[in-house]
Amino acid sequence: MPLESETLTLEEAVADLEDEKEELADEMAQIHPDERTDENADYLKLGQQVGEIERYLGGLDWVRDEFGSDVEFSLSGLTTAETLEVNDRGNDLRSETITPTKSTNNIESIFWVAKGIDEAPFVDDDADYDAKCAAVRNLPRQMTDWLESRINDLSTVGNRNGGNFDELLQEKTEQYHQTSS
Repeated sequence: MPLESETLTLEEAVADLEDEKEELADEMAQIHPDERTDENADYLKLGQQVGEIERYLGGLDWVRDEFGSDVEFSLSGLTTAETLEVNDRGNDLRSETITPTKSTNNIESIFWVAKGIDEAPFVDDDADYDAKCAAVRNLPRQMTDWLESRINDLSTVGNRNGGNFDELLQEKTEQYHQTSS
C-alpha cells in the first residue's frame, strides 16, 4: 500500500509548476536589482529553483508533443520495502556490471520512478515493473526528474512545511546579535 497517491492531468501538472514559477518570480522581484548578484545566496537559490521548474516544464512539453494534452499521471509514494527493493536492484545491477563502459550511476532513479508510476501516457496499462523500467529509461531526463520529484514528495510523510532551518537560524541570529535601530 503506497504512502500517498495522486492522479493529475498534464494541464494540472503544468499549472502547478507555473504557479510555483510565479511565486518564485514574486520572491525574486522583492530582491533589489542591485542585489541580484552571484554573491547573493538567496537570489542564487531562487534562480536554481526557477531553472529546475523550467526543466520540468520542458519534460511536460515533451509529453504534450508526444501524447497530446489530454493525458494524466497516477503516481504513488514508495514505502520502505519498495525503497529497499529499488536500492537492492541497483546494487545487483552494479555487481553484475563488469565493464566500465556500461554506466550504472544513478540507475536507482529509473527504478524509483518506475516503482512510483501507476499510470502514465508512456506506459502500457498492463505493463509490469520491467516494462515500466524500460519506458522510463527512454524518457527525456527532464521528464524523469519531474516524476522523481513528485514521487519523492509522495514518499515523504509528515508536514514539515511549517518552517525551515534558514528561518530558525535568522531568528536565533537576531536573538543573539541584536542590532541597534
